Amino acid sequence: MLIPSTEALLCVVLLLLGSAGLFVLFLATDRNAVEESQLPQHATEKRDEQAAR
Repeated sequence: MLIPSTEALLCVVLLLLGSAGLFVLFLATDRNAVEESQLPQHATEKRDEQAAR
């Protein structure tokens, strides 16, 4: 048998669910960061060009 006991099976399931949960959290925060970086107040290149003039 690959996994002899239910405790080991539970451990593997919890590890997989935890990994999937962390990945989902990463995707959510990454999408939020991308959307926020496109806001006008974060446009550093345009701000730097205006300051140089």
